[in-house]
Amino acid sequence: MKRRVRKEDVIRTTWQLITRHGIRAVRVDEIAQCLGMSKRTLYELFPDKTNLIAACLEQTSRQQKEKITQLREEYSGDPLQKLFRIIGKYLGDIYLVDCEFLSDMKEKSDFTEAYNNDGRFWREEIGSAVQSAIDSGNLLADVNPTALTDRLLSSLFESRLRGVSRREQQQFCRAILRGCATRQGIERIDRLHESDPDIV
Repeated sequence: MKRRVRKEDVIRTTWQLITRHGIRAVRVDEIAQCLGMSKRTLYELFPDKTNLIAACLEQTSRQQKEKITQLREEYSGDPLQKLFRIIGKYLGDIYLVDCEFLSDMKEKSDFTEAYNNDGRFWREEIGSAVQSAIDSGNLLADVNPTALTDRLLSSLFESRLRGVSRREQQQFCRAILRGCATRQGIERIDRLHESDPDIV
Protein backbone atom coordinates (compact mmCIF):
# COMPACT_ATOMS: atom_id res chain seq x y z
CA MET A 1 0.00 0.00 0.00
CA LYS A 2 1.34 3.42 -1.02
CA ARG A 3 2.00 5.90 1.74
CA ARG A 4 -0.19 8.97 1.81
CA VAL A 5 1.77 11.97 0.63
CA ARG A 6 0.97 15.15 2.54
CA LYS A 7 1.00 18.64 1.08
CA GLU A 8 3.94 19.42 3.36
CA ASP A 9 5.95 16.59 1.75
CA VAL A 10 5.18 17.92 -1.72
CA ILE A 11 6.18 21.46 -0.74
CA ARG A 12 9.42 20.30 0.90
CA THR A 13 10.46 18.13 -2.06
CA THR A 14 9.54 20.80 -4.60
CA TRP A 15 11.50 23.42 -2.68
CA GLN A 16 14.58 21.19 -2.63
CA LEU A 17 14.34 20.64 -6.39
CA ILE A 18 13.68 24.22 -7.49
CA THR A 19 16.33 25.75 -5.23
CA ARG A 20 18.87 23.27 -6.60
CA HIS A 21 17.96 23.44 -10.30
CA GLY A 22 15.83 26.56 -10.83
CA ILE A 23 12.07 26.91 -11.26
CA ARG A 24 12.00 26.49 -15.04
CA ALA A 25 14.19 23.39 -15.05
CA VAL A 26 11.99 21.36 -12.69
CA ARG A 27 9.00 19.60 -14.27
CA VAL A 28 5.87 18.40 -12.50
CA ASP A 29 6.52 14.78 -13.51
CA GLU A 30 9.97 15.01 -11.90
CA ILE A 31 8.40 16.20 -8.64
CA ALA A 32 5.82 13.40 -8.79
CA GLN A 33 8.51 10.82 -9.49
CA CYS A 34 10.62 11.96 -6.52
CA LEU A 35 7.57 11.59 -4.30
CA GLY A 36 6.54 8.22 -5.74
CA MET A 37 3.13 9.51 -6.79
CA SER A 38 1.28 10.09 -10.05
CA LYS A 39 1.00 13.51 -11.68
CA ARG A 40 -2.75 13.17 -11.36
CA THR A 41 -2.49 12.79 -7.57
CA LEU A 42 -0.13 15.76 -7.44
CA TYR A 43 -2.61 17.87 -9.40
CA GLU A 44 -5.31 16.92 -6.90
CA LEU A 45 -3.21 18.60 -4.21
CA PHE A 46 -2.05 21.57 -6.31
CA PRO A 47 -3.92 22.62 -9.48
CA ASP A 48 -0.74 23.58 -11.37
CA LYS A 49 3.00 24.12 -11.02
CA THR A 50 2.60 27.86 -10.41
CA ASN A 51 0.26 27.18 -7.49
CA LEU A 52 2.72 24.67 -6.04
CA ILE A 53 5.69 27.06 -6.34
CA ALA A 54 3.59 29.81 -4.73
CA ALA A 55 2.90 27.49 -1.77
CA CYS A 56 6.66 26.86 -1.43
CA LEU A 57 7.39 30.59 -1.47
CA GLU A 58 4.69 31.33 1.12
CA GLN A 59 6.07 28.73 3.51
CA THR A 60 9.62 29.98 3.06
CA SER A 61 8.48 33.55 3.68
CA ARG A 62 6.82 32.52 6.97
CA GLN A 63 9.98 30.72 8.13
CA GLN A 64 12.09 33.72 7.13
CA LYS A 65 9.95 36.09 9.19
CA GLU A 66 10.11 33.80 12.23
CA LYS A 67 13.91 33.69 12.04
CA ILE A 68 14.22 37.46 11.68
CA THR A 69 11.90 38.01 14.66
CA GLN A 70 14.14 35.71 16.67
CA LEU A 71 17.28 37.62 15.57
CA ARG A 72 15.68 40.96 16.43
CA GLU A 73 14.85 39.77 19.93
CA GLU A 74 18.17 38.02 20.51
CA TYR A 75 20.31 41.02 19.51
CA SER A 76 18.00 43.88 20.51
CA GLY A 77 20.64 45.33 22.86
CA ASP A 78 23.41 45.39 20.24
CA PRO A 79 22.32 47.32 17.11
CA LEU A 80 25.46 46.62 15.07
CA GLN A 81 25.45 42.92 15.81
CA LYS A 82 21.73 42.80 14.96
CA LEU A 83 22.47 44.54 11.63
CA PHE A 84 25.27 42.11 10.78
CA ARG A 85 23.15 39.10 11.79
CA ILE A 86 20.22 40.19 9.62
CA ILE A 87 22.49 40.83 6.63
CA GLY A 88 24.08 37.45 7.36
CA LYS A 89 20.64 35.83 7.22
CA TYR A 90 19.98 37.47 3.85
CA LEU A 91 23.31 36.24 2.52
CA GLY A 92 22.61 32.77 3.90
CA ASP A 93 19.30 32.69 2.05
CA ILE A 94 20.66 33.74 -1.34
CA TYR A 95 23.60 31.32 -1.08
CA LEU A 96 21.38 28.44 0.01
CA VAL A 97 19.74 28.40 -3.42
CA ASP A 98 21.14 28.05 -6.93
CA CYS A 99 21.64 31.15 -9.11
CA GLU A 100 19.12 29.74 -11.61
CA PHE A 101 16.43 29.89 -8.94
CA LEU A 102 17.24 33.53 -8.16
CA SER A 103 17.21 34.42 -11.88
CA ASP A 104 13.87 32.68 -12.37
CA MET A 105 12.39 34.54 -9.40
CA LYS A 106 13.58 37.85 -10.81
CA GLU A 107 12.53 37.25 -14.42
CA LYS A 108 9.45 34.99 -14.35
CA SER A 109 6.29 37.12 -14.35
CA ASP A 110 4.30 34.51 -12.37
CA PHE A 111 6.49 35.24 -9.36
CA THR A 112 6.96 39.01 -9.68
CA GLU A 113 4.76 39.66 -6.64
CA ALA A 114 6.65 37.14 -4.47
CA TYR A 115 9.99 38.55 -5.66
CA ASN A 116 8.88 42.13 -4.90
CA ASN A 117 7.45 41.15 -1.49
CA ASP A 118 10.72 39.44 -0.58
CA GLY A 119 12.71 42.51 -1.61
CA ARG A 120 10.39 44.77 0.38
CA PHE A 121 10.72 42.54 3.45
CA TRP A 122 14.53 42.66 3.37
CA ARG A 123 14.62 46.42 2.69
CA GLU A 124 12.40 47.04 5.72
CA GLU A 125 14.33 44.72 8.04
CA ILE A 126 17.82 45.85 7.05
CA GLY A 127 16.72 49.50 6.80
CA SER A 128 15.32 49.35 10.33
CA ALA A 129 18.53 47.75 11.62
CA VAL A 130 20.60 50.46 9.88
CA GLN A 131 18.46 53.14 11.53
CA SER A 132 19.00 51.52 14.95
CA ALA A 133 22.76 51.53 14.34
CA ILE A 134 22.58 55.25 13.49
CA ASP A 135 20.43 56.05 16.53
CA SER A 136 22.87 54.23 18.81
CA GLY A 137 25.81 56.27 17.50
CA ASN A 138 27.46 53.35 15.70
CA LEU A 139 26.81 54.64 12.16
CA LEU A 140 27.24 58.27 11.11
CA ALA A 141 24.19 60.49 11.59
CA ASP A 142 24.16 61.63 7.94
CA VAL A 143 23.89 58.08 6.57
CA ASN A 144 20.69 57.63 4.55
CA PRO A 145 19.27 54.27 5.73
CA THR A 146 17.15 53.75 2.61
CA ALA A 147 19.97 54.51 0.16
CA LEU A 148 22.48 52.37 2.08
CA THR A 149 20.06 49.44 2.32
CA ASP A 150 19.14 49.62 -1.38
CA ARG A 151 22.80 49.74 -2.39
CA LEU A 152 23.69 46.78 -0.17
CA LEU A 153 20.81 44.57 -1.28
CA SER A 154 21.24 45.37 -4.96
CA SER A 155 25.00 44.74 -4.85
CA LEU A 156 24.68 41.50 -2.86
CA PHE A 157 21.95 40.07 -5.11
CA GLU A 158 23.63 40.97 -8.41
CA SER A 159 27.03 39.77 -7.16
CA ARG A 160 25.45 36.45 -6.20
CA LEU A 161 24.11 36.08 -9.76
CA ARG A 162 27.61 36.79 -11.10
CA GLY A 163 29.08 34.03 -8.94
CA VAL A 164 30.91 36.17 -6.37
CA SER A 165 31.77 34.07 -3.32
CA ARG A 166 29.99 34.50 -0.01
CA ARG A 167 33.32 35.34 1.66
CA GLU A 168 33.86 38.26 -0.74
CA GLN A 169 30.32 39.46 -0.08
CA GLN A 170 30.98 39.38 3.67
CA GLN A 171 34.13 41.46 3.17
CA PHE A 172 32.20 43.92 0.99
CA CYS A 173 29.49 44.37 3.66
CA ARG A 174 32.04 44.86 6.39
CA ALA A 175 33.94 47.45 4.32
CA ILE A 176 30.78 49.40 3.44
CA LEU A 177 29.47 49.45 7.01
CA ARG A 178 32.89 50.27 8.43
CA GLY A 179 33.09 53.20 5.99
CA CYS A 180 29.74 54.50 7.30
CA ALA A 181 30.61 53.97 10.96
CA THR A 182 31.57 56.38 13.73
CA ARG A 183 34.77 55.75 15.67
CA GLN A 184 32.71 53.85 18.25
CA GLY A 185 31.11 51.83 15.45
CA ILE A 186 34.44 51.00 13.80
CA GLU A 187 35.79 49.69 17.09
CA ARG A 188 32.64 47.61 17.61
CA ILE A 189 32.76 46.20 14.06
CA ASP A 190 36.41 45.23 14.51
CA ARG A 191 35.66 43.52 17.83
CA LEU A 192 32.73 41.64 16.31
CA HIS A 193 34.89 40.50 13.42
CA GLU A 194 37.66 39.37 15.77
CA SER A 195 35.27 37.30 17.85
CA ASP A 196 33.39 35.89 14.84
CA PRO A 197 34.96 36.34 11.37
CA ASP A 198 31.81 34.90 9.77
CA ILE A 199 29.37 37.19 11.56
CA VAL A 200 28.03 38.42 8.21
